[in-house]
Amino acid sequence: MLRAARSLGFQCLERFVEVKRSQVPSPRAAFTLVELLVVIAIIGILVGLLLPAVQAAREAARRMQCSNNLKQIGLANLNFESGYKVFPRAGEHFVTYNGNSHKTQDYYNSLAMVLPFIEAQNVYNSLDLKLRHNEGANIVAAQNGLAAGAVIPSFLCPTNGLRDSARDNEGYGCSDYAPLPYCEISSAAATATGLSAGRFPTILTAAQYAERFYQEYSGADATIGSSKKVQLRPSSELFAMNFNMTDGGAKIGATTDGLSNSIMVYEDVGRNPNMDGTGGSPNNYLDPVDGKGRRHWRWAEPDNSSGASKVINNNSSPFGGPASCPWTAHDCGPNNEMFSFHTGGAQATFGDGSVHFLSANTDLKVFYSLSTRSQGEVFNIDL
Repeated sequence: MLRAARSLGFQCLERFVEVKRSQVPSPRAAFTLVELLVVIAIIGILVGLLLPAVQAAREAARRMQCSNNLKQIGLANLNFESGYKVFPRAGEHFVTYNGNSHKTQDYYNSLAMVLPFIEAQNVYNSLDLKLRHNEGANIVAAQNGLAAGAVIPSFLCPTNGLRDSARDNEGYGCSDYAPLPYCEISSAAATATGLSAGRFPTILTAAQYAERFYQEYSGADATIGSSKKVQLRPSSELFAMNFNMTDGGAKIGATTDGLSNSIMVYEDVGRNPNMDGTGGSPNNYLDPVDGKGRRHWRWAEPDNSSGASKVINNNSSPFGGPASCPWTAHDCGPNNEMFSFHTGGAQATFGDGSVHFLSANTDLKVFYSLSTRSQGEVFNIDL
């Protein structure tokens, strides 16, 4: 009996040891260096394939946001027209002064005037419209992030490879969108397109104010063009003369080419204080407040408006512009022409509030036709 018990005990012990052994994990073979390198290479290939798709998706989202911004601005202009029966003044216009023709600035531009229609009533209220945006109490307000110092998200394109801040070095808010005040066709462009040379009105082109509201200044800034010193009188004089900044605004009926065929606002992305406007010769407009060149990158600056004269995304490469037309010069790249960092073209708001992406390959004749309001052009384009 005892022997049988011992035998049974040994059997149980052996069985227990076998079970325990079965529960002990067997050693696994490690990866070889070659296997690790293959895995790393495969991961690198997958990341390389995925990254462009992610970047493309992000750019598509940024472009959509930019389109939405332009849509808001376009609808704001139409709402302004509905209330005032004229469009807001673009920011720049032509004036005959002492018998000579000049280009000059309004008191404010259309972006500033439509602030109440883009949910920025508080910014509009903080801006003293009887003073220029960089004058007196408006300077103090800007330093506190109010008035012209406010950042307006609807005025900024998220695809911007040039300016790294929404404010300039003096604290004023910037804009990537330009109201279109006129279309200017040079003699060379007229020859190339078969159109007539000259300056032609757009949807937002306003009439000049009464001549008594202007004067010629004597600013000595080396960047100011000799023919760009005729500006509106100092604010202290203007409003004592019963000046009304909305006078002369364009009526909707003046756009006989059709609102859906005429550009109102377009992208002009990346303008910043490094753009001195000279490009080899003085070409800035005079700022009546301090006698310096106007800061056209600010949303509250009348010179933020930008006339159409060159092809879309002109001189886009190399980055910064070629030696013959650096981006510091007026009308080169993003410096006061239709320009964006979206691949292949730029976006524009038309008079009916619609937003379209225009290819950088758009024929110059077609672009001019889309810019003017009453030239009667007939054309076909796939927008």
